[in-house]
Amino acid sequence: RGGYERALKTYLEELVRNADEWVSRERRNIAEANRVLEEEGPSEVAKIKIKELNDQAAKCLSEAEEAADRGNVESSKALVEMGAEWKRKADELEERALAKRGDDVCQICGSRMESGDVTFAKFQHSQGKVHQGYVKIREWLHDIRKKVKDRDEREERERATRGDRGGRE
Repeated sequence: RGGYERALKTYLEELVRNADEWVSRERRNIAEANRVLEEEGPSEVAKIKIKELNDQAAKCLSEAEEAADRGNVESSKALVEMGAEWKRKADELEERALAKRGDDVCQICGSRMESGDVTFAKFQHSQGKVHQGYVKIREWLHDIRKKVKDRDEREERERATRGDRGGRE
């Protein structure tokens, strides 16, 4: 029984060690992504999309001016509103593209919790099967470490007791 518990302890320790390494790796990945974002700004794809949205906004405003010059006030107002909407979308995209990633890595299982609402993401994540599995693994490891320690101490006391009698039995 003691051999089985020691083998299980070793296996569970390896699982936990792997999860802890995953946490460290994810944190490094997030830090690196934030560093690159800070140095280089948004990705090329985001820059292109932002430019397209801003170009659409400018086009709408230009058309609005032309409509106003022709005396078409209603059309001009609609085009100004449409241009403002394109500009708002471009600004939103730029803001999201420049936003640093949060350090939302689960300490238990190493998964990233991706969501706009951190509280909701953590709740959803904690209900997940992977997370629940690692919670159980960590609990089992705690229990098995205690059992192995208690067994080792008991065996040590028994050896000491036998040794005190000078090997006489």
